[in-house]
Amino acid sequence: MLADDVEERIVKAMQQVGFTASDAKVYMHLLVKHPATGYEISAISGVPRSAIYNVLRRLESLGLVNAVQDKPAKYVPISPEKLFELIHT
Repeated sequence: MLADDVEERIVKAMQQVGFTASDAKVYMHLLVKHPATGYEISAISGVPRSAIYNVLRRLESLGLVNAVQDKPAKYVPISPEKLFELIHT
């Protein structure tokens, strides 16, 4: 798990470049535990299950996460280095 202050700083930084708090939480927690299902991500990130799949679809469409398995789908994040490259292009 991430320390609360670290999580808060990362969420704020990602929000400054246009991501939602949910986007940031899902991405961060996938860095810690992957691959993971939507259910698992919801449980560790605090993003409600009712919203998790919309967040995952959004992050996948932006290229921040990838589905690596089907039934159940499991997700992995891109590396932080790749995230910074996407943000700075």
